[in-house]
Amino acid sequence: MMRAILFAYGVTDKRVWVADSFAGLPPGDPEKYPLDAGSDFHTYEQLVIPLNEVQENFGTLGFLDEQTVFLPGWFRDTLPGAPIDRLALIRLDGDMYESTLDALDALYPRLSTGGFVIVDDYHVVPACQAAVFDYCARHGIRPEICEIDGVGVFWRKDATTDGDQPAEIEGVGAEDDALAERILLAMISLRKMALERMARVIALRDERIVFCQQTMSDLKEDIAQRDAHIAQRDAHIAQRDVELAAIRASMSWRITRPLRGLKQLARAIMPGGK
Repeated sequence: MMRAILFAYGVTDKRVWVADSFAGLPPGDPEKYPLDAGSDFHTYEQLVIPLNEVQENFGTLGFLDEQTVFLPGWFRDTLPGAPIDRLALIRLDGDMYESTLDALDALYPRLSTGGFVIVDDYHVVPACQAAVFDYCARHGIRPEICEIDGVGVFWRKDATTDGDQPAEIEGVGAEDDALAERILLAMISLRKMALERMARVIALRDERIVFCQQTMSDLKEDIAQRDAHIAQRDAHIAQRDVELAAIRASMSWRITRPLRGLKQLARAIMPGGK
C-alpha cells in the first residue's frame, strides 16, 4: 500500500522497507518478556506468507523495483543493522511485546522529526500496547496518540515531546510536511476501507456457516429418517422369516406324516417290533 501511494504521488526519492520474517511470528520468550507468556501467535499458519509470494504480489503491480527493499528475518536480527539512515513513516504490526519493542528500539531513533508512527493491534493485543508505553517511558517520550479505527493508533514525532530525540532535519519544508499528512490520511482511509471489507467478508462467512449448519442438520434428520425406514424394513423381513420358518415346519410335518405311519406299521409286523 505504501509503495502504491508513493507511486500515486510521484515520489521517487523514498524507499519502502518491507521487514518481515515471512515465516510467521516467533514463540514467546516469557523469561525475557513476561508479557509474551502464553502467546500462541507462532501457531497461526495464516501469518506465514513466503517471501517469494510477497515479491510476486509487488511484481504484479509493477512495484518490485529499487524503491522496494525486503528485510527477511526476525526483527531483532534484521532491524538493528539495517542500512536505513532515516525514516518518514514507521508502520508496526509485530503483535507481540518483543516484536514491537525490537522495532521501536531499532527504528524510532531514525524517524525524522515530523514523521509518523502507526501501530496496529494497539487496542487488541495488550502486550503490544505495553511495549509502546515502556519504550516511551524509558526515553521520556510523550506522544499524542491518535485513534484510527478502535484498533490501531498513530502519533507524530515532535521534538518538544520526544525527550532527547534528534532535532528536526534541515530541508524539510511545508510542502514535504503537507505531503506526509496526505499520505498518512490516505493510508488511514485505505485501512478503514480494508476493515469494512473484512467486516463484510466475515458477515458473509458467518452466513455461509449458518447455511452449512442448517444443511448438516437437514442431512442428519434425513439420515435418521432413512435409518428408521431401514430398521422398519429389517423388522418386517425378520417377521417374514419367522412366518416362513413356521410354514416350512408345518409343511414338513404334513409331508412326512405318511412315512411315519408306514414306519409304525413296519415295526408292528416285523418280528421283534423293530
